[in-house]
Amino acid sequence: ISSIFTLAWEGLKAVVVTTLDIITAIVSAAWEGVKTVFSTVWNAIKTAFCSVWDAIKDYVQVALLAIGSLIDAAFKIITLPFMGKLQDTVKAAWDKIHDGISETMNLIGGLISKSWEGIKSAISSILTSIA
Repeated sequence: ISSIFTLAWEGLKAVVVTTLDIITAIVSAAWEGVKTVFSTVWNAIKTAFCSVWDAIKDYVQVALLAIGSLIDAAFKIITLPFMGKLQDTVKAAWDKIHDGISETMNLIGGLISKSWEGIKSAISSILTSIA
């Protein structure tokens, strides 16, 4: 009897192990299929998102460059009259300074020349009275 139970137990055990092996193989194969499907779907979503993002990024970059150019042009339009007036004011001030320095130099030159002429005249008079 013991051998009958042992034989029955071994047979039952073999059936259960074989059944579990078959179920494991089926589940494993199904899981690989599911994993492949999810991986493919995820890669497709990622690729689509990256393409959309790149397109949006390009448009935003072009828009920002255009806005920057508009701001730059507006700044130049607004500041150009002031820059011209500032340039005119600085030039006028420089011309006044230059004219003042020139007049001062001419005055000093005239004084030195007159002083020299006076010294020469005095020396000449002294030499004439000695001789």
